[in-house]
Amino acid sequence: MELYDNQADPDENLKIAGRRENAALLRKLAEQLRSGRGGRRLAP
Repeated sequence: MELYDNQADPDENLKIAGRRENAALLRKLAEQLRSGRGGRRLAP
């Protein structure tokens, strides 16, 4: 999974998904993707 801070890094040069402080956010986003919440559903 990729995660960027678009305010601090609008060109998306620095991936922040691997940072420990973002682990809870990544879990939350992954759950939203699995459940179809939080945006468009992914094609099967």
